[in-house]
Amino acid sequence: MSTAPARDEYTAYAAYGAKTASHGAGWSTWVSQTGRWWAVHDQTLSESELAAGCRPVLYAEDFAVLAERISEQDRLRAQLA
Repeated sequence: MSTAPARDEYTAYAAYGAKTASHGAGWSTWVSQTGRWWAVHDQTLSESELAAGCRPVLYAEDFAVLAERISEQDRLRAQLA
């Protein structure tokens, strides 16, 4: 049985791949061969961002959870600005 995401999940993934200004900008995302979704922040995080809980790498079992984790990280960084 394959663990790869369903085809319709890739449609949602396209917004992050395109790095739209409204959602997912600053993150590179991909899905591994095991079906796990990954995101890496495109910029180096400062020591204060790391201390506040910002993470340079995120992962999730599905795209919806990864998208929420990215949004949480973006909100956290915005609070520090």
